[in-house]
Amino acid sequence: MSNPGVKISRWFSSEAGRITLLALLYVFFGRLILALDAQPSIQTPIFFIPEGIALAFVLLYGRTMAIGVFAGQLLLSLGSGAPAWQAIGLGCSYGLEALIASLVTQWLRLDLRLKNQKDFWILLGLIALIFQPFSASAGLLILSKFPSQSATLGKSMQLPWINWWISGAMPQSQLTPFLLFFLPAPRSLFKRPNLIWAAKVIPLLTAILLINFFGGLNTTATALGFFPLLMITPLTVAIALQTNNFALFSLYSSMLALGIAILLQIQSENLLLKIEDIARTEIRVLVVCWISQAVNLTTIQLITARDLATQRSKQLAQQLKISLMAASLTHEVKQPIAAIRLAGQQLLTTPDKNRSQLINAVMQSADELSISTTKVHNLLRSIPAGLHPLDLSSCVELAVLQEKFKLEEAQISIRMRGLEGPCPIKGDSSQISLALSNLLRNCIQELRNIPGDQPRLLTVELATSPSWVALSIGDNGRGFPSDHWQPDLFKTTKPDGTGLGLYLVHQMAENHQAQLLFGRSSMGGAQVTIRFPP
Repeated sequence: MSNPGVKISRWFSSEAGRITLLALLYVFFGRLILALDAQPSIQTPIFFIPEGIALAFVLLYGRTMAIGVFAGQLLLSLGSGAPAWQAIGLGCSYGLEALIASLVTQWLRLDLRLKNQKDFWILLGLIALIFQPFSASAGLLILSKFPSQSATLGKSMQLPWINWWISGAMPQSQLTPFLLFFLPAPRSLFKRPNLIWAAKVIPLLTAILLINFFGGLNTTATALGFFPLLMITPLTVAIALQTNNFALFSLYSSMLALGIAILLQIQSENLLLKIEDIARTEIRVLVVCWISQAVNLTTIQLITARDLATQRSKQLAQQLKISLMAASLTHEVKQPIAAIRLAGQQLLTTPDKNRSQLINAVMQSADELSISTTKVHNLLRSIPAGLHPLDLSSCVELAVLQEKFKLEEAQISIRMRGLEGPCPIKGDSSQISLALSNLLRNCIQELRNIPGDQPRLLTVELATSPSWVALSIGDNGRGFPSDHWQPDLFKTTKPDGTGLGLYLVHQMAENHQAQLLFGRSSMGGAQVTIRFPP
């Protein structure tokens, strides 16, 4: 057996079902709002909820929803005791307004998500300058043809027209944006962040209404024009920062506007306020709500732009990291490739008895190439969680041993201090080894520039304290430009350099939460110190 609830849900998802649903909602909320009207008269400004519902349905589901608007207003008017021809006339005027709204917004290609100021102000402009002027003019023209309403309207049509305009502009500008968000996905309203903010905001809105009612409302209606301005604007920024949802703020502002309309009706019933005062106060509240909506939307746009910039920055950083990995691999494998090429050329001209030695050199260079590739990959992964206990002294000695041939070739004397015993730290041996190799190579390249008759000195020193373990590498070369020099990553003074070697050292220090210091050695040259946490 099929589920009746599923059938009902599917039926309301059809066009006929939506028209019926719109008509039912129109009648229900129309009767509800008219029941709150203390003086049932066209002169009374009131928050006419069906106008907001009708506009949302028309914008979302198309011009056929005008049929539901016509049917809903017809039934509402007949149920309120209006003559049949008057009810038909009002139904036609509201239905024609809905049809115009559908055609104009489709022609303008209005983005119903209202995520930018342009679409928001276009919608407000249509409501204020087209939809409601048409509705008020057509409705009053129809009512003026009936003697029973002509006496109520009076000689001047100005105030009734303004009241009619307010009663429709308020819900269409406040309630419709929320329904555009809610109707396509009703469950989205009941997400935890939205419920949390509802629990925060609804009591605040209630407090605003109570303060207005027991405060300045009994003495002057002007207070209502300013107090919401003081309360709504900070509220809209807070909601935007926390929920990033323009539709939710529109719901809160419509609740506040409806509450103020009800309070005004109560004061009108007690003859404390005139209809003119109520109309002026409603216009102030409407303008305040529009300004607050604009502030909310602007704040949301800024937040969205910030998030997009952050996301783009992360993407660029990831792309840079991939590029650096490729460049670093190239940087590290140049020497092994050069050695392999040289050995290959020598193999072509070397007697058979000496070829085994050259083949071993090729294999050794190939192994070095593989090791360098793995080291660069491990370093650029930036995963500090993989650190494990190791002996820093052993890492240093291994790095020096790997560069021994180059040190001897350049006639560099190396002095090692503090490496007599083990020096335990937590780290990644391959990352540290790669960084040390780059530092040693930089020293070797610098010391090659010293004339042959002068000594070429290199020091590698380990020092420990309760708060750090320091590894220092210094030479007697030209040194850094100043004692407080800091490197500019990816820039180099070497004719054939890339600056990636120093970047690899910097990345290793960052992965190990180590401090990287640049200064002058005791021999007058450059010194780089890496302070590891113990």
